[in-house]
Amino acid sequence: MPLPVNRQNGLLDTGTVHISKSKALISSVFLPQSPITHTLLPNMNICKLDLAVLFTPCRDSIVNHFDYLYSLSDHVRSLEKETNELRDLRNDEERKLEDAERRGFARPHQVDGWLATVRSLDTKSSAIQADFNKLCVCLGCCRLNFLSGYSIGRRASKLLKEVVEAKQKPAEFKDKLAERLLPSRVKDIAGPSTVGTESTLASALKELSDCFNREEASIVGIYGAGGIGKTTLLKRFNNEFRGGVDHGFDEVMLVVVSKEPNLGRIQKEIGKRFGLSWAEGASVDERASDLLDLLSKTKFVLLLDDLWGAIDLDMLGIPYPNERNKCKVVVASRFEHVCDDMGVGDKKIKLRYLEKDEAWDLFRKSAGETHVDSFDIRPIAEDITRECGGLPLALIVVGRAMASKKTEEEWEHAASALKRHWPSEIRGMEEKLFHQLKISYDSLPDVRTRECFLYCCLFPEDHSIFKSQLVELWIGEGFMDEYGDDLDIAHNKVHDIIGFLKSVCLLEGGEDENTTVKMHDVIRDMALWIVNVFRGGENHKFLVNAGVGLKEVPDTEKWMEAERISLMLNEVVDLPERAPNCSHLLTLLLQNNQNISRIPTGFFEFMPLLRVLDLSWTSIEELPVGIGELVELRHLDLSATNIATLPKELGGLARLRRLRLQRTDSLISIPNNVISRLLGLQVLDLQDSGYVIGGGDEEVDDLDNDIDRQVGLQDLEQLERLKDLRLELKSDHSVHQFLASRKLRKITSYLAVIECPSLTSFILSSSSGDMERLQNLELIGCRHMKELIIGEEDDYFLLKSLKFLTLKGLRRLESIIAPHNTLRNLRNLRVQHCDALKNINWVSRLRYLERISLEYCNGMKHIAEVVVDDIENSLLPFTQVKILEIRMLPELLSICTHPLTFPSLESLNVRQCPKMIELPVLGAPNLKQIQGEQEWWDELRWESKSAFQAKFRVN
Repeated sequence: MPLPVNRQNGLLDTGTVHISKSKALISSVFLPQSPITHTLLPNMNICKLDLAVLFTPCRDSIVNHFDYLYSLSDHVRSLEKETNELRDLRNDEERKLEDAERRGFARPHQVDGWLATVRSLDTKSSAIQADFNKLCVCLGCCRLNFLSGYSIGRRASKLLKEVVEAKQKPAEFKDKLAERLLPSRVKDIAGPSTVGTESTLASALKELSDCFNREEASIVGIYGAGGIGKTTLLKRFNNEFRGGVDHGFDEVMLVVVSKEPNLGRIQKEIGKRFGLSWAEGASVDERASDLLDLLSKTKFVLLLDDLWGAIDLDMLGIPYPNERNKCKVVVASRFEHVCDDMGVGDKKIKLRYLEKDEAWDLFRKSAGETHVDSFDIRPIAEDITRECGGLPLALIVVGRAMASKKTEEEWEHAASALKRHWPSEIRGMEEKLFHQLKISYDSLPDVRTRECFLYCCLFPEDHSIFKSQLVELWIGEGFMDEYGDDLDIAHNKVHDIIGFLKSVCLLEGGEDENTTVKMHDVIRDMALWIVNVFRGGENHKFLVNAGVGLKEVPDTEKWMEAERISLMLNEVVDLPERAPNCSHLLTLLLQNNQNISRIPTGFFEFMPLLRVLDLSWTSIEELPVGIGELVELRHLDLSATNIATLPKELGGLARLRRLRLQRTDSLISIPNNVISRLLGLQVLDLQDSGYVIGGGDEEVDDLDNDIDRQVGLQDLEQLERLKDLRLELKSDHSVHQFLASRKLRKITSYLAVIECPSLTSFILSSSSGDMERLQNLELIGCRHMKELIIGEEDDYFLLKSLKFLTLKGLRRLESIIAPHNTLRNLRNLRVQHCDALKNINWVSRLRYLERISLEYCNGMKHIAEVVVDDIENSLLPFTQVKILEIRMLPELLSICTHPLTFPSLESLNVRQCPKMIELPVLGAPNLKQIQGEQEWWDELRWESKSAFQAKFRVN
């Protein structure tokens, strides 16, 4: 009969029971207590024991072999059960691994080996099960086929042990399942050729590297105009991380953000570097969570190119870089404020335009060196290169457009097209250059900022524009109307817009970075293209021929389409006799045409909307009566003209807000009936004017007829909207009347007191008004003035805006009293021909003073007597002084009585100061030049003299 089949579930229990039974059975066969044994081996227990030892291993082996057959069914079913559990374990672990891999982690080789083993065990187990089932079908589960049953049982028993061992393995390397995938640390990125720009690129790369390597520089910014090479620099910087040098970062990634950032795309690009992938419907937050988990364990460098606005790193899942995690982010944008919004602080660099030689090299490469270098074409090619202004994109686009041009005439036409702003005549200039640059214009926040930007193209190429001039014009145009009569807010808003346009690289610093701006030539061409071509509209065009040497005005038919006309800085002689029909004209800029001496009578007849008229620096002697036709005029500039009087028709311009009469030496008459009717007047500028303003209460021949009476201070007081007054006082009476007028003191921004012979003192105190707007004060030629008193100790707000102070020709001036709180914002001090002054001690307490100019003061011995206690209390004098000019001071012994450090001093100019043979300057780290006489320098005793020898120049 067949052997019973064990149905127990536990493998070890089942095997133990059956192996025990097998051992018992085999023992009864191999070690019986038979008579033969006792007969043959009587009293030989030792021999019996040796036989037991001898046969026991043999018995165990036989038991195991017998068990393969005896417990065949149990072994197979136990193997099946354990294999199923191992298979489930494998599936669980594979799901964990897939999830980890999606988050950027990788299975180590040990895990791959285990999975391969499991697959092999599963295959073998299935084969044993198939063989067992086949045996059962053929033999009805009997064990008569001992050979087949023995083989299956033996294989099942051995495989069972391997399966049990494999089930324990995951516990040994469960932590290793989270080993991070090691990506390629940096991917080499192909970029455009840098031939012709190597020097500038190398310089920018060094500047970026220096900034990047600062320990506290977690986020670094790069900004610059469109087409200037930001992307090229970022690609080169990315590739610098290759080359086998251990830079200490796990991953360097470059991602383009673009104008309309797609967060999902950015996340996928970063994830792709780590082998991450997400299901199609995964949200930004889900991807961010996975990226954050991955990047938190990664020391990375992330290069973000083409940012148009700040991007939230947290929302992307990018850990914020800091000194603790040692990660770095570099952002590149056209806009400086985007870098600021990303938190770069002062860790930012601005890319510069190419210098002349590099610009030429890049253009030659783009246009083809062979014909560019030809004798006839080279001068024209150099002109075209200059028109591109060192902007790499412009040089490449224009250069490639010229590559097929072989004749001198073709090149002349292209040069002319650039000068005349005809971009359509040069292939690719509109599509590949202007459209790219226009994106910056399109990104400006509002219409007003766009109009302010476009306004700057009215000025000549490469022209430094005074910020103060833009203040006047933009307010005059009505761009700041929302601020009403508050000129301070309007003034500050203009400067805010100027600063913003600089930050987005549509304007740049001019000749004087602090006071001027300018528009790059290519940016200006783009602005003119926007106005005259892209924006379209026949009545919204700009007619601009500024600074091009015109002797005749353009055809008046062109005037008819214009909204703004600029013919400034030319040599125009005559204006059209026949009035042009300019029904849409808002702006007419004719300044700096010194050959214009008259304006035709009917010239203004058909300009009903004109708001801004600038006739400054022309030679006109009078205004035509037609000036009264300009009923919308808001801004009239007659500065530096030869005008002698203002016509009565001017009084009819009720909307006029700004009237500038600066430097009108010939002006002798301003009828009161003109000014008194300008009820909207906000700004009146009489600085350096020939007009002598009186009190306004002088007697006239006919008291009933006010026509001939000239405007006086009393009349100006009646102008309710007047907020900014600039004037000169040339009589003792006018000075006293001015100081007695609270309103006039409050609104005056420039005041000159000139040649008032009876004035012995000039006293400004809170009792005479704080003069809150006064920025420039000049006391000139008052030869009997002995003292100047500016405020008292508690006059904290007195002259808070004063930045320029000039004292000239006050020969008897002996003392200047200026307490500590006054003049605290003074920037520029000029003292000339004040022979009685011994010193100007009070300047040592002026914290913001930047320039001191002293000339022809015969009695001055020291500039300032420095108090040692002030030095010890850190009240260091002259810390901001950049320019120090000392000329014709024959008695001067020293700059100051105690040696000092001048940390900001850049220029020192000494002339004809024979007694000043010592220089009490302990240090001047920013000193760039010293000018003086050779004899003075040779005799000078100064410890640092040798260190500054190379900076000395003979004046």
